[in-house]
Amino acid sequence: MSAHNLNTVLHPNLRNFINVPGFSVTGVNDCFLCPDALHRFEDRCVGIFGSRPSCRAVRDDMTAACALIATLDAKRGAPTVVCINAAPRGTNEPGVIKQNHDNGTPFGFVKYGETLITSTLTGYELSLAKKLLPKQVLGLLEVPAVMEYMLQLGRVTETQAQHVCNSQYRSFEFLPDAAAWLYAGENLPFTEISMDQIPDMPGIVWKIDNFGNCCTTIQTCERVGAVRGGRSQTLHWGVLPHYERLADVPRGKAAIVSGSSGFGFGHERRFLEIVVGGMGNAAKELGITVGSEVFEVFGVPGNRQRSKAS
Repeated sequence: MSAHNLNTVLHPNLRNFINVPGFSVTGVNDCFLCPDALHRFEDRCVGIFGSRPSCRAVRDDMTAACALIATLDAKRGAPTVVCINAAPRGTNEPGVIKQNHDNGTPFGFVKYGETLITSTLTGYELSLAKKLLPKQVLGLLEVPAVMEYMLQLGRVTETQAQHVCNSQYRSFEFLPDAAAWLYAGENLPFTEISMDQIPDMPGIVWKIDNFGNCCTTIQTCERVGAVRGGRSQTLHWGVLPHYERLADVPRGKAAIVSGSSGFGFGHERRFLEIVVGGMGNAAKELGITVGSEVFEVFGVPGNRQRSKAS
């Protein structure tokens, strides 16, 4: 690599964006389970955008989908670039990309207000975004086509383009640059495809927090709507009442509540959580594991028994 700042060559049009109030970059990546990979991505984003990103380490495409919604909910519409990379582990549903590619699947992007979401397209990464955000057009990016475009603009050399196309760590070598180009309004070559091609998210437990509360992928309105007063629901672990708030659950009693995660205002937009009142540990007391189906019978497309997430 040459001694000059390559980022100024790659991103001459980005300088007007890095000082926008509230602007930030978020990385959601299964590579971040390795500290070295995480720090390399952080440093790459600092070099491009001028600030250190917020990063979430995930284990699969389903948890990546939930991490994306958590990011959107936290940012409250502030200008954001999101970079997602996650392999489908135990995913049976086909992703958008069904054919084989030379060096991994292509990436895609979708815009929502001032937020740019870039992601691998291998499974459920965008399934919750498909459900919770208004209908959007998904752009499919082929790495070789994008690098050829940048080669023609004189932003990269032939050696640099080949390096990116053949890289093992494409979410480091390609994704942050592609996100920066898109955010700056560069006319990257892409193919428009429908978000309807993204598989529907199943109703599962995607996270168990440090208190043993079991967070699901199901919004309150999907199952219990705005009904108050402990309406019972049949789960795999028994019949549990629903309460709007955690504070309403009797001590020692297992229940489902409208949790803190979700997108939009109102308890009906929050994701359901399985809890035990009085700081009980629902995961231990009920034997719940990440990846478990939530309801015995529940009309969520793609809902079926799933193996425990790795």
